[in-house]
Amino acid sequence: MLLNSYTNKLYIGTFGSGLNIYDFKTKKFSYFLFDDSNQDSISNNNINFIFQDSRKILWIGTNVGLNIFEELKGKFIRYSNNVNSKNSLSENNTSSICEDDKGLILISTSKNRLSCIDFENEIYTIFNNEKNIKRSLLNNVGQ
Repeated sequence: MLLNSYTNKLYIGTFGSGLNIYDFKTKKFSYFLFDDSNQDSISNNNINFIFQDSRKILWIGTNVGLNIFEELKGKFIRYSNNVNSKNSLSENNTSSICEDDKGLILISTSKNRLSCIDFENEIYTIFNNEKNIKRSLLNNVGQ
């Protein structure tokens, strides 16, 4: 996964080696890996996507949740599934992300689920693939 940022940096998501960032000004790399003892580290070293939204927030999806990267602080804010809370991701294995024209963040997962996150109002909406329910997501075999 690659993202060329407005900050003149290249974000490189790897599968197993975390997040690498190349700074075109300094011509140096920075490396960010999961650290079990550090809650501010990225949630997993397997990067599925990198996305920068209209507010210039950098989102990184992994096999173990969603992260916002706070570059100036060098830390990550982790978002994950919590079965005891409706205000969480539908599951942790994130596969893609986009932003709609209202600024809502949409995250798809590996189990045909979609999380819609309105961070301004702290509202999470989860859409599932449920058989025989008309207003459900279709699965990937083309129902």
